[in-house]
Amino acid sequence: MDRDALLPAVLASLGLLGAVVLYPHAGRTGGHHSVERIEASEVPADAEVLASGDLSREAREAFQKALDAPDGDAVVWGASNLPSEFHYSDEEGYYHVRYEGAYYLLSTLQAGAGPVGVVQLGVRGLLGVAGVGLLGAGGYRYGR
Repeated sequence: MDRDALLPAVLASLGLLGAVVLYPHAGRTGGHHSVERIEASEVPADAEVLASGDLSREAREAFQKALDAPDGDAVVWGASNLPSEFHYSDEEGYYHVRYEGAYYLLSTLQAGAGPVGVVQLGVRGLLGVAGVGLLGAGGYRYGR
C-alpha cells in the first residue's frame, strides 16, 4: 500500500477510536444521581422519607455510588440498571432519603441522549479525524 494512502486510513482509525474512548456511553440511556446531606428541619413536613434499608438493591447502589463520589454525583448506565423507585427525565426528580440517621436529598435526571448521542459521537469523531488529518498532513509535508 502506498504511504500516501495509508496515512489517511490510520488517521481516520485513530480519530474514531478516540471518539469511542472519550464517549463510551453514547447512545445509551442512564440515570444521573446527585446526593446532598441536609438537616432534618429541611425535610418538608409532607415529604415521603425513604429509608435506605427499604430501597431496592439497585436504588441502594445508585444512592451509595453518589454518596461515595467526591462531588456527590454518579451515573448508572443502562435502562435495566435503573431503580424503579426513582423517575428519570429531563426534569429533576427529588427524593428524601434517611441513611444511618442522617437525611439526604437525592435528585435524579436522565443521562445520555439515546440516538442523538450516537449522532453526536459520529460528528465528534469526524471532527477529530479532520483535525488529526490536518495536523498529520501538515507535519508530513513539513518533513519532506
